[in-house]
Amino acid sequence: MTHKDVTEVNPMFTNLGKAFWKQASERAVKTAIQVFVALLSVGNVGVLNAPWTAALSTAAMAALLSVLTSVISEPVGQRQTPSIIANPSLDGNDVVLVQRASAVSEAR
Repeated sequence: MTHKDVTEVNPMFTNLGKAFWKQASERAVKTAIQVFVALLSVGNVGVLNAPWTAALSTAAMAALLSVLTSVISEPVGQRQTPSIIANPSLDGNDVVLVQRASAVSEAR
């Protein structure tokens, strides 16, 4: 059995550009930091008795899961982004449009 490049196994990876990986990496780093801080802040933990190994290991797993979630979300949401929302906007109008579309379909 020969080694295959990831792009040969799944051609979807060839379509993910630099912007996608930059956004996915940012999400993964934020997730890792949040998990790390949350684990260290549980209970009365001091610098000397903190569960550093467990916190780092769990944060790394959370970062990996974040990247996998981004890759899985790419074909669902707006293309070339790790977002699962079709057309994310800063003003929140996309949520209102989804609610309106849902209300229209329920009325039929």
